[in-house]
Amino acid sequence: MRLSHLVYPIVQPILRMLRRNPILIRAVFGVRLPSGVAVQYDPTTVLLSRTMKDLVGELLQQVDREAPVRLLEMGIGQGALVSLSVAASYPPERIKVDGVDCSASRVNSSQEVARFNDSDAHFWVSDLFSDIPAESAYDFIYFNPPYVPTRTGQELQLTRRLEVDGDQMWDGGDDGADVLREFLDQSRAYLAPGGCVVFGVQEIFLPDSLVRVVMKPYGFRNVLKKKPRWLPSTVYVGYAAK
Repeated sequence: MRLSHLVYPIVQPILRMLRRNPILIRAVFGVRLPSGVAVQYDPTTVLLSRTMKDLVGELLQQVDREAPVRLLEMGIGQGALVSLSVAASYPPERIKVDGVDCSASRVNSSQEVARFNDSDAHFWVSDLFSDIPAESAYDFIYFNPPYVPTRTGQELQLTRRLEVDGDQMWDGGDDGADVLREFLDQSRAYLAPGGCVVFGVQEIFLPDSLVRVVMKPYGFRNVLKKKPRWLPSTVYVGYAAK
């Protein structure tokens, strides 16, 4: 039996209790939820949030940095927790936060959460980069992609267990990396010189060896891997050519 089939049924009920708790969400992300808005997150969301705050802080510390840092979150979900967490951590004149999702209902929910937190982050509907203005150039593009292999997700009944509105929330294709490949390929046209992509996965579904193979054709340099002991998720950072 595969590791994912052993581990996931054990940890998922625990995560289900935690991922909608507004008190915990505010403690972890610094984001307040309006009444009646249900927001979900997973360990990868937590690690992406912490990683992005660190990376933005490092860039803002550069002495020759005058322009605001531009960020794009791909797949903001119901509450854009990563983007709003970063936006709450820095003065609004220092960063510009955009975010997209293929679901209009998730974009509407994230917009409501942003208004409730007095954030000027800009969210709209886009299937990956299909509706990103061609002239856009971002310092960071980050994503918690669907990364579960199709057969594995079906066997684990993830759509039912996650209580989501469709398989697209988790389905990464035959090997779990189809959406990631599209993201990496398309993202290069929207990165500023020296910008980077950041994405998170869980290695029980998408192992490190496969991630490295997937990233190689797209020319990212200085690929960094962030894997804390206290979370089951891994974040990768890949820099574009300057």
